[in-house]
Amino acid sequence: LVIMPNPIPGGYQSLQAAHPALDLRQWTAIIHAGWVGKVAAGSGALATEMWPKERIHQTFGVLVAPPKPPTPRGPLDDTTLAFLGWHAAREHGPNFTASHIAQEWIDHLTDANLQGGGFGKEFLDTLARLRRGERPPIRSGSPRAEWIAAQMRAEIWGMLAPGDPARAADYAARDANILNSGNGVYAAQFVAALASQLMTDPDISKAIATASQYVPPDSVLARLIGDVVRWHQEEPSDWEKTWQSFVDLYRDRSLETQFAAWSPDWLVETGGWPEAEVLAEYRGRRNVLRSHPFSDNEAACLTTELTVPSSGASLKLEVTCNDTPANVDWLLRVRIGEKVQEYPIRWIDGQSQWQDFTFDLKPWAGQRVTIVLENAVLGKQAWEAGFWTAPQLRDARGQPLHGSGSIAGSAGHPYRYPVDFAPKILPETFSVLVGLLYGEGDFRKSVSLATMCGFDTDCNAGTVGCLLGLRNGLDAIPAEWKDPLGDRYELQVTGLPRQWKISELAAEMAQTGLSLASGNRTRKSGDHT
Repeated sequence: LVIMPNPIPGGYQSLQAAHPALDLRQWTAIIHAGWVGKVAAGSGALATEMWPKERIHQTFGVLVAPPKPPTPRGPLDDTTLAFLGWHAAREHGPNFTASHIAQEWIDHLTDANLQGGGFGKEFLDTLARLRRGERPPIRSGSPRAEWIAAQMRAEIWGMLAPGDPARAADYAARDANILNSGNGVYAAQFVAALASQLMTDPDISKAIATASQYVPPDSVLARLIGDVVRWHQEEPSDWEKTWQSFVDLYRDRSLETQFAAWSPDWLVETGGWPEAEVLAEYRGRRNVLRSHPFSDNEAACLTTELTVPSSGASLKLEVTCNDTPANVDWLLRVRIGEKVQEYPIRWIDGQSQWQDFTFDLKPWAGQRVTIVLENAVLGKQAWEAGFWTAPQLRDARGQPLHGSGSIAGSAGHPYRYPVDFAPKILPETFSVLVGLLYGEGDFRKSVSLATMCGFDTDCNAGTVGCLLGLRNGLDAIPAEWKDPLGDRYELQVTGLPRQWKISELAAEMAQTGLSLASGNRTRKSGDHT
């Protein structure tokens, strides 16, 4: 946990002295615009969640509008958890703790509410441990502990502490430490401080410099922030060059090493959602590759090239599909030379089971042949992960054969892999910075750029939309983003209102911020105007 500088002494009175134009009514209006920006931009970008940059461009070109019409609906994990963080601060006052926020999760989220809401496996595992009586911090050892869970909801802490980035970062750290660690916490502090600063000063460069004070200077996140600022100064009109510089410098290539170790005979090219990886064990088999199509019409591919002995040879495959969620199928497409065969891979007798396939290579005896194994989509892309044991090539006597897994790359097209990073938060903070710096303060341009970067687009667009809403106000949010909301926000919680007017929610939040700055708990709904 980063030790924060002391917050502004004197609470709200000092805030008013520093920013006399920010009265409670204006505070409410700023939060209103920020929340509209967050809900609108996040839901509008949801259709592109985890798409690679290239696919977004191929589908939409240069974005100037939301990829899909924004909606007020929940459950979206980023807005739901921000809402529950606010509620904990409202109920417990300025000394609220991570445990108070965690109890909000226990009290107001049910399993039914979480389905389809974007809540990741680590969050669900953490929630289960909290329900069993464990208290924060919950540590999983997963790389996702340094991912986006805390950053995506951190703007709320800036909204509750305008002009006081130290206090905003402190609040964000309390929240983040429930299940995040390291750079995952620092990213939340950074975004919370950005939100706080931009509520009272529109200078984006100054806000980034100020918020950077709440990121440890020796952390990889601090280095990334400095690099993006420098790249923007060097190329102020070329965000794609900055994107490429980021990928070249920060990309984690360990996944490629995993694939090569899984089977050096095969070149593995796969999309990354759900995460492509090599599993030590899956459904009774060891050393299992999990692949996933790049899109509806672009399959993951395993490619090799070999010379088939004159006496013939065979290819044996063993594949299966996801055990959860249920009944998710995929299409196995086998290309041997010019011959193509297709096989739906589905559950058998109510469960996922390993299926064996053997292909006779004798028709290609004496020839050099390319073999491509595809994990393709049946219907609409969702969770069509393919699970593979290493394919076996054998000669007519049953002795192993070895193909060349590098032939596809040397034949002229680049290897295609998920663009992974360690820590995982880096591309998400990067996308927020691209939106802020290259968007030049314009809501449409900023949110569109954050989306076009790829990665976790709905969360990143939502953060940039919130920050630009806080900075610019409601009137500066284009109609195609804000009008579909109709000032409505819907979330899925237990024991709290699900339907809100955003203007009324903003008034509640501003009152909480005032109470926090004054050292008090918020009065209950109805006790204030």
